[in-house]
Amino acid sequence: MLGMGNIPQNTVAIQYIEENSNLGGFYFGIMQLFRSIGGISGAIIAAITLQIPVNLRKLPVDNDHLLWVGAYWIGFLIMSFAVAVFIPILFVFPKSFRKVESIANEVEKDIPVHDNDDFLLQIQKLLTNMSFVFMNITSVTESIVFSGFLSFATKYFQTILGFSSNTASLGLAVLIIAAALGSIIGAVCSKFKNEFSTLVFALIGLSTLQILAGHFVFFTCDSHKVVGIFLDYNKKSTSNFELDAPCNTNCHCDEELFQPVCDTDVNVAFYSGCYAGCNADNTNCSCLTGTLKQGTCNNICTNMYLNLALTFIFVICMVGKVPLGIAASIKIIKVEHTSVAMALINFAQRCFGMMPGPLIFGVVFDWSCILWQKSCKDSEGSCLLIDQTRLSWYVYAVIMFCCIIPIIFYSLSYFVELKKYEVRKNDIKGVDNPMTVSTETTSIQSSLPAAETQIVT
Repeated sequence: MLGMGNIPQNTVAIQYIEENSNLGGFYFGIMQLFRSIGGISGAIIAAITLQIPVNLRKLPVDNDHLLWVGAYWIGFLIMSFAVAVFIPILFVFPKSFRKVESIANEVEKDIPVHDNDDFLLQIQKLLTNMSFVFMNITSVTESIVFSGFLSFATKYFQTILGFSSNTASLGLAVLIIAAALGSIIGAVCSKFKNEFSTLVFALIGLSTLQILAGHFVFFTCDSHKVVGIFLDYNKKSTSNFELDAPCNTNCHCDEELFQPVCDTDVNVAFYSGCYAGCNADNTNCSCLTGTLKQGTCNNICTNMYLNLALTFIFVICMVGKVPLGIAASIKIIKVEHTSVAMALINFAQRCFGMMPGPLIFGVVFDWSCILWQKSCKDSEGSCLLIDQTRLSWYVYAVIMFCCIIPIIFYSLSYFVELKKYEVRKNDIKGVDNPMTVSTETTSIQSSLPAAETQIVT
């Protein structure tokens, strides 16, 4: 139902803006900006509500523990009422602006009227427009990273940087601020640099910068070094899974019960209080050298700041390409095909990008898991511990693939449009009456730099 309600904003709304303004990409960027502001508000609300127990009653663990579940559902209630309040505003929009209507009426007197293509014919023309198809492929690959990375952003912060669930929600808010800044940059660029060739070069530049910033995945904090898995009981690195040690021999610990505790003096975690040699109330721990704290250790390392800075740049580039890509796609199609084109783009993005994106990143996290929860029927449950190094390489591979592919297809789209421009230029030279030339020529001219358009004129 959320998807059904969101579709008109990405199809009909863009058509409405494009028909009433020649700055469609700019205004779409403004729309993205306000969506980012909404995301920031949602992340802040989530950070607050996740500190409340999911059942509004006291839980046996605190909110820093891995088994804590916050009241995630409160945000949905608040936002549902907010959406209901703003819905009536949509009914006050006019069918079209008077200024545009008057201009259109004057133009119609001098230009022959062409019947609009039917729906199936529009789809056929769009799918045979190779530059549009190439731009669509780039939007799909970018949607994979966009939806997948943002869906697992909090899990990423918890795994790579050792954030708690509350801190991870605030980290997500920082990323949404970067998304807002990216929307502004994309909107401004699409307003002042609205030729197709310039837009494509800007998209390639942002993709290149995104590849460089994508190395953020390798700047991690060793916050999940658990004794018996990553370290032996002498606090030295090991590849052997060995939880038993002389200090917990008589404890008879249950390996299925993963409730990590932290030795705050040396900043390393133990599998559970039992494996740390503690009593039932987590006191008199024979394996610890310092003070015990529930949950994993929260390390603050210098890599965290570099990671967040590069992630910030990565998200700016990722979101900044959205309005630029929309503006570029609109430049290479007829205006009357905009609504159907946006529907095709959204269909492709959601079916082949936003739907598999979280699934792909979910598989990446599963492949990186080294400790699974065991149920009473000896089947695997949720992942309890993830290998940071393995996760970094898998995420890096997905990011690089989804950033390099767009650069290839941006370039192909540019060369296809350049070829069309050469063909149209030769056709126009051989026409006595320029008014008989297909309206596609106008869209071709608008997609080219001003100097080249002057040659056509």
